[in-house]
Amino acid sequence: ILPATFGSGDKRYGGFYTQKQLKALIKYAAERNIEIIPEIDLPGHSKALAACYPDVLCNTTKEFASVQGETGNVLCIGNENNYKILYNIFKEIAALFPSDYIHIGGDEVNMDNWKACPLCTKLMQERGMTQPEQLQNYFVRRLEIIIEKLGKKMAGWDEIIEGGELNPQTRVYAWRDIKTGLRSAEKGQPTIMQPAQYFYVDMKQSPVERGHNWAAIVTLEKLYSFNTKNLNNNIIGVQAGLWTELLNRPPRFIEYQTFPRLSALAEVGWSDNDKRVWNDFNYRLTKTHYERLYNMGIAFRLPMPDVTYNNNKLKVTLPYDWAIVRYTSDKTEPNQSSSIYCGEITTDSPENYRFATFYGTFD
Repeated sequence: ILPATFGSGDKRYGGFYTQKQLKALIKYAAERNIEIIPEIDLPGHSKALAACYPDVLCNTTKEFASVQGETGNVLCIGNENNYKILYNIFKEIAALFPSDYIHIGGDEVNMDNWKACPLCTKLMQERGMTQPEQLQNYFVRRLEIIIEKLGKKMAGWDEIIEGGELNPQTRVYAWRDIKTGLRSAEKGQPTIMQPAQYFYVDMKQSPVERGHNWAAIVTLEKLYSFNTKNLNNNIIGVQAGLWTELLNRPPRFIEYQTFPRLSALAEVGWSDNDKRVWNDFNYRLTKTHYERLYNMGIAFRLPMPDVTYNNNKLKVTLPYDWAIVRYTSDKTEPNQSSSIYCGEITTDSPENYRFATFYGTFD
């Protein structure tokens, strides 16, 4: 029904969990003190639902694309039958997940769909609405009623604060920027800070590495620098985001993107801002925490060596004093058996050399 995406060609991309598999996953996480909160992104990002049930879309002659270039992915707000469908979906979700919250997304909706829809414009007129954001708030409030009827609380991305009020217990995940998170907290909503410029760990860690960069290049130091001083009391925590559509290669790249940035996130969330010092954290990380990660079998990222070439000599500055840097001279990637850098290398062909930091058996 849906075309191939993210380079999957004619092979299946994604899939589904059975109820039995989900229950096992939830139990596995709970045994490790992790609560899984389900998210179904609505009313945008709904292309899979719309592909199976086209009647959930607005009846328009035009196509309006999302920021990702997708069309046919925004639910019709004025279609009353949609709320019956969503009630049945959330009824199943609520029965499966013991979490207090269900996340409804609410982000990146192209509201031009509603402006061109007879049902949506009629609803706006009937309710005296002048902005499409008010229509989104109407949808969000309808989902609040559904979810609370099922004994749960609602959560969503920070766009849900636009266009009107929310139930005071509805949780907001602030991803667009810090100011939006502060605005959510000032409105009285319990808010989790997840600004992409600091906490999206699918972002590149340097200009030469794989990953997204639309929000920022998120170095370990930048993530650690997030300022938690004088935050509103309604800000209840921080969270990292890892979107995995481009993390299928190389092997274990998800671990590489996550660690040790998750270590920095933990210290941001659990330490007083005035007591956090980057040099102290970095020293503890390289001296002891790398060893812990290594012993846990995690393929964590190591900082890259800095290499300069002057007067026919290659000189490497180690990323930390006790780092092991290996190199090759034939343009191949260094591995565990490559030579260890021990001093300046004299060469008139610097372009043939490759350097990398190593720890144990992980590069």
